[in-house]
Amino acid sequence: AWSANDWQCVVVHPGNAHHDQCPRIRVRGKEKEVCWRSLFYFRVNGRFRQRVLAFVEWKWFDRFILFLIALNSVFMASYDQRASLDAPFNSFVVHVTEPIFLVFFTIELVLKVIAWGFFLDRRTYLRDPWNWLDFIVVVSAWIETLGLVENGLGFLRLFRILRPLRSLNAVPQMKVLVNTVISSVPRLFNVIGVTVVLFVIFGSIGTSLFGGIFFRGCRTISSPVLIRNPEDNSTQCWSWPYLLMCDGYCSDD
Repeated sequence: AWSANDWQCVVVHPGNAHHDQCPRIRVRGKEKEVCWRSLFYFRVNGRFRQRVLAFVEWKWFDRFILFLIALNSVFMASYDQRASLDAPFNSFVVHVTEPIFLVFFTIELVLKVIAWGFFLDRRTYLRDPWNWLDFIVVVSAWIETLGLVENGLGFLRLFRILRPLRSLNAVPQMKVLVNTVISSVPRLFNVIGVTVVLFVIFGSIGTSLFGGIFFRGCRTISSPVLIRNPEDNSTQCWSWPYLLMCDGYCSDD
């Protein structure tokens, strides 16, 4: 149920700049520290910033962002890499859905920066390493969209792959799980070392005993051939046919 108290932000402790103490607020039943002024303008006791704080701490805000991330991941997975950019679906993904998702993710970033501050004070947006990924993805997308870099746009497109990882930041339980896995990696080096040794030993035995017998054949042509569709001359796939060998000899029959 909706309640007016859910959108109220109460300053529990004003903090002390001389003792490096940030103000403490209570919003939506949670207490957290925030900077006194975000972007050198929005004060913690200002009505606008308090509304923004209540909005970004709203559970449905995180759920909506998580839905956008999942939907964006579906479109990225459905993108046809073999087809040209002018193909109907690829053109729809690049020219319609990508700008829409970028606008929503930018609004999310701006709201969180207004609510928490940018990076100078403690507990601000970029002081949380989990937000670095969100910031890099959004900034790189705008650089690519505005064409600020003439060369190397292919490198910027690689950051699109990182968008599904933003779901880790939207789900607190995933943060705990990932942090647990990362903290346990140093203790797994001995297990990894034994596993590598076993793989090398059995790999060497398998190569010595069965090397080549599962795929003995000779190619009918010297190099692969690119098969094209005769109707529209579009690329289909590469083909490199071979003949099976019997007792080590090739036969064209």
